[in-house]
Amino acid sequence: MRFQPVRYIVSGLTITIAMAIFLFAAREGALAVGPTPDATNANPPPPNNPTTCVPVPAGLTAWWPLDGNLIDIQANNPTTGFGGYSFGAGKVKEAMNLDGTSGFFQSDTVPDLSPSFTFDLWVFWRGGTGTNQVILVRENGDGSESYSLQVDDTGKLTLLMAENSPHPFVKFLQGVLKKNVWSHLAVSYSGESSIGTIFVNGAGLLRFGAERDFGTFPLSVGGFHGAQNFNGIIDEVEIFSRALNADEIHDIFSAGVLGKCRPCAPPPPQMTAWWPLDGDLTDIQGGFTGSASGGTNFAAGEVGQAINFDGTNGSFTANNVPDPNAAFSFDAWVFWRGGAGTIVSRTGNYLLATDASGKLVLSLNGGTTTVSSASGALPGNAWSHVTVSFNGSQLLPT
Repeated sequence: MRFQPVRYIVSGLTITIAMAIFLFAAREGALAVGPTPDATNANPPPPNNPTTCVPVPAGLTAWWPLDGNLIDIQANNPTTGFGGYSFGAGKVKEAMNLDGTSGFFQSDTVPDLSPSFTFDLWVFWRGGTGTNQVILVRENGDGSESYSLQVDDTGKLTLLMAENSPHPFVKFLQGVLKKNVWSHLAVSYSGESSIGTIFVNGAGLLRFGAERDFGTFPLSVGGFHGAQNFNGIIDEVEIFSRALNADEIHDIFSAGVLGKCRPCAPPPPQMTAWWPLDGDLTDIQGGFTGSASGGTNFAAGEVGQAINFDGTNGSFTANNVPDPNAAFSFDAWVFWRGGAGTIVSRTGNYLLATDASGKLVLSLNGGTTTVSSASGALPGNAWSHVTVSFNGSQLLPT
């Protein structure tokens, strides 16, 4: 089980569960995170073993994480999926799985107001389908390509850009896209210099010169007008309004499974402790740094990294965490792999646990008050956020 950002707030109780974690707190103010079932991180280690997400570069105009939906979390550009697609495990959290026959998505309103641009994305290519497969394409007003990145059956990448259309500029890289592995692709183009670069896995492999038309025309990912469909998985699609430099693109690639840092909400008031668990047990709010015991390590989490428990004797404890009044909140993200165990406890005060069915059980006042959820409230093998809020006399919301 893994545990992620743990926050403790006096006045209201919030619990968040991350990658199956267990948290314990003693009456004297000790907070501990306890054992969880053994498991292996399903994702391969990111390049250079990054320990945190990479900040989002300036100029981002659209961002589709593809975490179970087609929402553009940067600008909320309306987006529609077509044909055969689903969502499943990706490079960074979830991704869009395309059937290679009819699946793709399109957004008609992504701004394209200057000749400069960058796009980048992760792809998992399953191989050829007998035709060039469109990875990403931006149309012109006449329905032709302003720019398009495609792959053929041999793994050759082809970039087309409208240069005095209908005579497009074409550049290609032979055999660089490998089958059945994740690859990071990016194209960065400066309208001021009319120079661009194609990047594969953080390396600039081809520099080119060209001109292009631009305007706010449809953007499609994984196909073009329902044809030339991509056979594989696509993740983390971003569009920028400027040419990112080589270091910025390499940083995105090197972040690996941790990806780019997502927009986040400001911490609520009266927070007394916060353990992000990004490679250590530091409390970045109140300084109540924890200590680990038993089988624990750090691995990719729901937000940055998380603490991973062996399910036998792993835990962490933080001493002297304040508990000055009856009202409190705490929260955490949890990825539960199964089995019964304690998630969070403060001896003689409160305890949150799960049984083997995924039922959550909360005990207050040393067990004199107990409430529980239905079985299966905590899903297995998925990240869940759990919140408990207590105002001193009742749980919130009622």
